[in-house]
Amino acid sequence: MTKWFQILLSSTSSEERPPLSEKVRDYLEFFFSKELQNSKIGKSQWKSVLSILYISGGNHKLINTVLADAPRTIKSEMIKMYEIHIPLSLINKSEDRHRKSIEVLLDAIFLFCKRFSKLKDAQIREIFNKIDWAYLLSLPYPASREEQGYLEDRIGSFE
Repeated sequence: MTKWFQILLSSTSSEERPPLSEKVRDYLEFFFSKELQNSKIGKSQWKSVLSILYISGGNHKLINTVLADAPRTIKSEMIKMYEIHIPLSLINKSEDRHRKSIEVLLDAIFLFCKRFSKLKDAQIREIFNKIDWAYLLSLPYPASREEQGYLEDRIGSFE
């Protein structure tokens, strides 16, 4: 199966970012690549990259997840990069941060899927109902820094 979907995670705060295992991201990439492989998205020649930036405090007044209006394209690599900003406050004020961190990731993927007119809400929700929550919640939380796989850990901090 061709990997046409990738998730990149980064954060403005290395202390506040969700300490999810990169296995959560790996599972979601594989799951959605498989579930949507026969859709218009999965059959596209373009690779879709969902770039998620967790944003902490400061002057950021986000109260909800925000998806950029249009993807950035890298024609030489045939990549469409969809950028989404998620306020860390959505996770930090939750009683179950592990579950909420996964839910917020899924919300971001749901927004990404809604960008494609061929995918109806009911179809997207049907796919989401197949997610293996038992597996996702069994993964280490908080994961060690080495197990998190954030972009800035590989290329240097944004702070």
